[in-house]
Amino acid sequence: MELEDGTKIEANFVVSSLDPHQTFLGRMAVLCLTIDKFIITYPCYKLNETTGEVEPIPGAAELNYKQIAQISEKDAETNEKIRVKFEKYWKDAIMKQLLSPLTPGKKTPMEELAEEKDPEKRLDPRYRFMTVAEIAWDLYESPEMRNYWIRSTMSFCGVLPNMTIGHAALAMAVAQ
Repeated sequence: MELEDGTKIEANFVVSSLDPHQTFLGRMAVLCLTIDKFIITYPCYKLNETTGEVEPIPGAAELNYKQIAQISEKDAETNEKIRVKFEKYWKDAIMKQLLSPLTPGKKTPMEELAEEKDPEKRLDPRYRFMTVAEIAWDLYESPEMRNYWIRSTMSFCGVLPNMTIGHAALAMAVAQ
């Protein structure tokens, strides 16, 4: 597929019709079981090989929202809200968390985000203590998006469904 700016991209397929409760039981067999529903996602960023900067791919996020909406309008709205929070507030906190030395006795940027009073900026403080599977169930209503999120979090962060996730990885995973 080719996007507005001429970028050619490949689609990643995650196909699933799992019973959503199986994930909590530790049965993570979410590989192509049946092809009754699917979500095609597109990368939202690309590396500018000249500058070395990561740049957004115009129109990719919107394509993702449309794909998710075919499964669940609510999940598409959730995905869009999270992405906006990531772009506006979480991305800078993640970079500070990862690139700045920690100061004893001082809250980290991610702890500050979790304690933020403004719900538009806040990273849900419960997520620091929830497993990846629990977060998936909290964020999304459809089994397809729950399984997609769990699988991509496993790939992206190396965290299994029954594990909790570190602060910076959490914000990046929630925003994927």
